[in-house]
Order: sequence, then structure tokens, then C-alpha cells
Amino acid sequence: MQSTAGKKSTFAYSIRPLVESDIPAFIDHTNECARLEEAVEAVTLEEWVEWYNSPMNADHQTLALLTNGDGSEGPIVGTMSIEVRPEDTNAWSWLHVHPDYRDNGVGSALYDEAVRLTHELGANTLHMTPSSHAKLLIDFLTRRGHQLERWFWDMQLPAGHEIASAELPAGFTMRTFVHNQDEQLLTDVRNVTFADHYGSVQRTLEQITHITTLPDFHADGVFFAFEGDKVAGFCYTSHDPREWERRGEKIGHVQLLGVVPEYRGKGLGRVLLLTGSNYLRQYVSVVELGVEGKNNNALALYESVGFRQHKAWANMPKEL
Repeated sequence: MQSTAGKKSTFAYSIRPLVESDIPAFIDHTNECARLEEAVEAVTLEEWVEWYNSPMNADHQTLALLTNGDGSEGPIVGTMSIEVRPEDTNAWSWLHVHPDYRDNGVGSALYDEAVRLTHELGANTLHMTPSSHAKLLIDFLTRRGHQLERWFWDMQLPAGHEIASAELPAGFTMRTFVHNQDEQLLTDVRNVTFADHYGSVQRTLEQITHITTLPDFHADGVFFAFEGDKVAGFCYTSHDPREWERRGEKIGHVQLLGVVPEYRGKGLGRVLLLTGSNYLRQYVSVVELGVEGKNNNALALYESVGFRQHKAWANMPKEL
């Protein structure tokens, strides 16, 4: 799809989907923007290719590229990603323009492509998710009718913060993940506990099995709580030396934490959180997790253990 910038444009550019051969240039562009702006996360080529080829990837990536004087494609100046999940009427998207090329119509062209793809993919609500640091993008989206509906928070348990020990309620037991045995269990308990979470979708056995093959998956860092032989909740943690090198500190993640609805209110969530955090502290200094900002029960639990809000992403939907 060929495009030229708006009235203020001093250059020509084209917009087209990302293909696999673009990935190295895409990573260079992302990391250059990360160097210039706190709002963008750096990434390694290995990690991104790993995600790109995984069954978890349902994104449609679009690039804006400069057009050279001879008509060939130049460097990437903007990116847009959009995902429409199966049987969902919501599209989830973000866009970013390199700071040196803003105010030239690139963002408007990428946004128009997001709207077009939303319709094409069968959705009717476009959710844009800018970082809280991206004030210009938040203003850009507000002018186009998007409204700030809620925040998604990254929370951190700071290095050195003491973590209490965990004690299971009477009648419950806990064990860790076993490869080639617990993939279906992890799929089922994840889907049951997240069924009522905002924006969550059901995951397939193929997707969860793939997660268990990744370098940052550690079977001894996945915990299941049981009452008898019935699973009551789980905590899935991860840590990856590749991220430590990229970020310059040892970070671990509570990726997923859930309690089966009938077992909520018994303190299992706190026990699982403390268990996972204490496990991670064997390897890392800082523990991170993510939470949807209107999940008051989860926020209260995390804050009571010592987690503090670190970064935020806005959810800005618009019905099309």
C-alpha cells in the first residue's frame, strides 16, 4: 500500500505488512526508539523471532518505510500492530512513529490502516494501548474519539524487599509442574481462572504446550494448589538470562496467577503469590507482574505483599 504523508510532509513513504525478512530492521528500529524514549521496550532478535514463530502470535504487523529517491524502500519510520482474537469483536492495537519523523502524517496513515484492518478482521471496537509516557499518542487518539477506559499496570517487588513465607490452608497441597503430564492441567486451570478477567481469551493446549518449551519456562517455578485431587489454583513464574542482559538487572516474572472461583476468599492467591515470589528470589533481584487496573482484589493483594506500580499502559477503546 503506497502512501504519501500529509500537508506537512517533507518525505515520501510506503505502508505495508511486515514479512519475516523485515525482522532484523524492525528490531533495529525498535531498539533505536527505545534508546531515544523510555516509552518503548528494547528487544533482542532471538526473543522476537521466538515470539514471531510461536502459536501465541496472532498479530498483524504493519510498517511505514521511507521511500528512497530511486523509489526503493528506505528505513522503517513507524510501526503498527493489531490483533483480533478468535470469536472476538475487539481489536487490540498499538502504533509508534520514530521521533524524527513525527508530525508528517505517518501516525495518521498507520492509524487509518489499523481501522481498515479492524473492519477486515471482523471486529467493531478498536482498543489502542499506548504507554503512559506516550502523551503525544494519547492526545492523538483522544482527538480521534478514543477514551481512556482503564490502565494495565506493570508492578515490581523491589530488590531487597523481604518476602513473607507461605503456609497453605488446612486441607490443601501444592506441587510443581511435570513435563509431558501437566500441559492439559495448566491449560485448563489457566482458562478457568482467567475466564472472567477483562480482555482475556481462552488458550489452546497447543499454545500452552509451546510455552512450556521456551527457555524462560522452568517446571520447578510453576505451582499447583490442590484440594484432594482437584486443582484449586496455580502460579506460573519465569526468568530468563537473556532479559537480564538486555535490561541490566536480574528480573523475574509472575506471569500468571489464578484461583478457581469456588476456592477464592480462602487465602490461596496470597499463598501462591508468596510461593512464586520466593522461588524467583533464588535467581533474581526484582520480581515483576502485570495486572488490569480495575481488578481491585488483585491490586490489593499485590500491594499488601510489597509490589508497587512501575509502568502503565492505557486502554483506549473506540467503537467503529
